[in-house]
Parts: sequence; structure tokens; C-alpha cells
Amino acid sequence: MTEGWKFAGAKFDDTLNNIGLALLIAGITQYYTDFRVRSRFYKDVSDNVIANETLRESGILKFFRDSKTCIPAKVLDSAKTLDVGVTYSDRFLKDNIGILVSRAGSIRVRVYCVDADDADVRRLVALNTGFSDDDVRAEYRKLTRIVDDLVSKGVNIELFKQKTLPHYSFYIIDDYYFLTMSTFASRRATVPLFQMDQSSPLALLIREDRDHVMALNSTNEKQATPQ
Repeated sequence: MTEGWKFAGAKFDDTLNNIGLALLIAGITQYYTDFRVRSRFYKDVSDNVIANETLRESGILKFFRDSKTCIPAKVLDSAKTLDVGVTYSDRFLKDNIGILVSRAGSIRVRVYCVDADDADVRRLVALNTGFSDDDVRAEYRKLTRIVDDLVSKGVNIELFKQKTLPHYSFYIIDDYYFLTMSTFASRRATVPLFQMDQSSPLALLIREDRDHVMALNSTNEKQATPQ
């Protein structure tokens, strides 16, 4: 019955569940509630509907205040692809190494990170994190060692490097998209995480960044190939 209706600029049939109780209360009280009070009430309903609609359009499905509380083990158990984008952190791979080894031959893993073998890149990372050059080099070595370890255990894993500093990190498990936020203070802290719909603008941004890094690596490999 409500198909095609609109309320406060939103599709009525999409938002009816959110405002149904509010409209019921408004209907019951409309005959004896002061007009100005009722007007403010309707504005509150309208603001909430618009906010909910905007959130849905953004494609954000869940928010985790601490990314460590989002444990994707169940999803990884059946995943076919895993993309991990980081600065140099090995945490995601380290936390899930057992699952990845058990899925060797069944899952394809791609890791995107900075090229910390490059001295200019290390200086850039050190400047933005407050770490020393040696610290950055050591953290990067942890990542490359765990990648080498997974390769030795038969996991199909590739490493893609870039010579710029990423402004966020991410992981994609099949069609599940997750984006983590860095802190403004460039310090160790709780890192928030968003889960997004695969068709969202943020998911599109991640795919474009990922594909760009892969394309750069492909170009570099061609240039390094003897003619």
C-alpha cells in the first residue's frame, strides 16, 4: 500500500519500520497535543528518518570502536579471496595465520603495503608515525617474513608494494569490505573499523586504490624485465 510514497524525502516503504511507532504515537496525540509541541515532534521524526536514510546510502553496515573486536575467522573459513591493505603491519596475517595455512590451496591472498626497502619511503613513514627508521624497517620485516612463511606453507599469497604512504588500511574477504581509520595524533591507539556494503562509495574507493597499486606493480615488473 505504501509503495511509491515518500515521507521527509525518503521512500516511505523503506523507512516505515523506523517510524511506524512514532507515527502511531503522533496519531494518538494529535487531538490534544499542543500544535507547537506536535510540530517539534514531527521534526524529530523527520530528522531521524533522513539520518537513517543517509546512513543506509553510505553503505556502512557496522561500526567497531576497536578493530581487534572484529574477528573474521568464520568468514575466512570459507573465503576464496582475501585482500589486505596496510602500511607495514603484520597483525591481520599473524592473527589469522592458522586459518590461512589450513586453507592453503583454497584461498588467494593479496597484501598491499609500502615499499619500506626504499629509504625515502621509510623516512616518510617514520615522519608520520613518530618511529625511527630502524623501527619502520623492523616492522616491515615482520610483514615480509610472515608472507614468506605463508608461501613456504603452500598459501597462494602475493605482495604488492607502493612508494607512497596510505591514509587508511583495509581488508576484503570475498564481498565483505572493512576499512580501518588511523589516528590524527599518529600514535598507537584503539583503531576504529567500518564494515561496508560492497556497492558503497567507500568500497569503490578501496577497489580503485587496490587496482591502482596492482597496476603500478605490474608496470614496474615489466620495466625490470630484461629486453
